[in-house]
Formats: sequence, C-alpha cells, structure tokens
Amino acid sequence: MFELLVSDWGILAALCIMLASLIRLYGSTVQMMLFDRESAYRLLARATFAVGAVFLTWVTVFDNWRQLLGVVSTYTHNERTGRASDPFLGAAANDFQRAVSYLLFGLVILGTAYLFARYARGYWGPLLATPVALMMYYVFNAFRVRMDVDSVRIADASISGGLDIVSTLFWIAGLWVSFALLILCVFLLFWGPAAIIVSVIYRSTVGKVVHQESEMFRIIRERSEAKQRAAEQEPHRPN
Repeated sequence: MFELLVSDWGILAALCIMLASLIRLYGSTVQMMLFDRESAYRLLARATFAVGAVFLTWVTVFDNWRQLLGVVSTYTHNERTGRASDPFLGAAANDFQRAVSYLLFGLVILGTAYLFARYARGYWGPLLATPVALMMYYVFNAFRVRMDVDSVRIADASISGGLDIVSTLFWIAGLWVSFALLILCVFLLFWGPAAIIVSVIYRSTVGKVVHQESEMFRIIRERSEAKQRAAEQEPHRPN
C-alpha cells in the first residue's frame, strides 16, 4: 500500500487535489472560460482543460514523474542531481512516450497562456512567475529528494502499530504536497515566458480592446458638436 501511495499514482492524486482546490478557488473564472459566449473560445478553453487531463494521465501511466523532474534538474542543477531524481529506479520511458509527454506539456503551456491572455489583465503575474518558480524549485526539489530517499527506506521497513501508520500517513502527505508544489513550479517556469508572448500577440491582434462609447456620451458629444458648428456658422456681428 505504501508503494502505491508514493508511486506516480500517488503523485497524480496530489496533483488532482491541488488542481481541484485551485478550480474551487477560481470557480467563477473557470466557469467563464468553459462557458464563453463565443463558441470558438469556449472550445479552446475546454480543449485546454482536456489536454491537461490527458497529460496528467499519460505521464502517470506511460512515463515517470520523478524522471521528468530529473530532466528539469539536469538543467537547473547538474546531471548527477537529475539522475538522482528517481531513487526508486523506475523503468525509463522510451523515446516515443517521452516525446508525447513533451508535446502534451507544450500544448498545456500554450493553452493556459492563451487563457491568461484572454481572461486576465496585465503582465505582472507571468513576469514574476518564472523567477519565483525557479527559486522555489530549488527549495522544494531538495526537500522532495530527501523525502524520496527516506521513502525507499520506509518501503523496505515493516509498518505496524497505530503510531507507525499515523506517522507514515503524515510522511505521505508531506511528500504529496512537495510533489504538487514542485510540479507547479516547473509549470510556472515555462508558463511565464509563454504567457507574456501569447498575451502580447493576442491582445494586439484578435483580442485588441476596442473602447465603445456609451449611448449617453454619444448624444452629449453630438449635441456639443452641433452647437459648435452652429456657433461657427453664425455670422460675426460687429460691435
């Protein structure tokens, strides 16, 4: 049972809990995305959520979350840290499986970047996301690797008694939280630059805001212009 809870399925459960919490927190925004008045944008939003679900399932079933994090650690740290990312020494995904994981992840990044461009404002979020996520990745990755190494030791030990079970459950909860936050950091690392680029392109083209004058101000403006024209056309009377 312990092996299952610390496996990729346990990581998937942690990610689902985190995503469900975020969706609940931003429920009105998510509802606006999924039920956009324009069918094309509504389909794009729903497709983004669907691809995200497929990505999570694909990595859990056909790839390896720890090894994917190791790929990131190879660039943020070094090759040794990348190889040590999976202390359970799980079977490596083949080239096709890993390529599909990269493709799905890229689609999720582009899709969520588009959602930000259409339904959010400003650029401060993406600008801060990447540097903050990079710093937090260093912190959470070191914490996660240490917990993973201890998880291997716990998996080989015998768990008996109420105290052992409770302490193990707390350990698993901590591991789940560290994985969820770590994967969120990886997402933000790539999402930040993509969101800025997509937002600039979208908001300067199809999403360009056109300010429409209200009916009341239009009437006031037209009356003012009419009075001004009448005053200009009125002949000048000498004193």
